[in-house]
Amino acid sequence: LKATNGDALSDIELVSGGVAVEGGGDDGGEGSVRMLQRENDRLQEQLRSSEELNATLRSELDLTRSVLKQNQQNQTEDKQPEQQSTSAKQTINS
Repeated sequence: LKATNGDALSDIELVSGGVAVEGGGDDGGEGSVRMLQRENDRLQEQLRSSEELNATLRSELDLTRSVLKQNQQNQTEDKQPEQQSTSAKQTINS
């Protein structure tokens, strides 16, 4: 096991950020470039997904704010007739 794994591990280097890069320089860096391109593609896809999630969350937040604002307006409208009827009763009793 060690003999087969030893060769495989010798072709892997860690570059800045701890990213494993295959090739170890024997192929003129082509393996490293391919590995970095795959990592770049993965990160770009992750960024796209994060941006989509961010847009969805912003929409949900806007909707929640709208509902809360509507609820506040409804509560204010519900209280106004009570205040008016109380004022009318006080005027009649005077």
